[in-house]
Amino acid sequence: MARTVVQKAFRFALDPTPRQARQFASHAGGVRFAYNWGLNRVAEALDAYQAEKAAGVAEPTTKIPDHFGLCKMWTEFKDDHGSGVPWVGDNFVGSYQAALRDAHGAWAKFHDSRAGRRAGRAVGRPRYKARRRSRWAFQVHGDSLKLLAGADARPSEAGNRRRRSRAERARLSG
Repeated sequence: MARTVVQKAFRFALDPTPRQARQFASHAGGVRFAYNWGLNRVAEALDAYQAEKAAGVAEPTTKIPDHFGLCKMWTEFKDDHGSGVPWVGDNFVGSYQAALRDAHGAWAKFHDSRAGRRAGRAVGRPRYKARRRSRWAFQVHGDSLKLLAGADARPSEAGNRRRRSRAERARLSG
């Protein structure tokens, strides 16, 4: 009998304290910074690769970083004291890794779309996330996030309301 792995995702509505809200904002801002940083590193590598090809180099040596390459570059960048990002250590490292994975995925979707390996309309070049234009979000994987006893977290009601309203509409129209 084959084993089946089931993944579940939960969405919670949180009521954070002011200190927790600042920490959430720090995580969201840090993740946005890492995503934009990752997009920029890949764009720089692509530009260098194209410049080598334009110069007539038969076999360009510039490597386009993948997710793991971006994570390695991020580690070197954040450990550099002159990088100007001392706040990086205050946030969960897995959130940065997820942002770099998303940045690599955005470039992969762009290239797949241009090569015809992706169905649907053409995907444009990945865009940077802006503070005011993007949704503040970050990912936490594994069991690194713990809710303390007495914490005010409840499952989000948005999905339940949506389902309820569909059922009510069906009942009223039928």
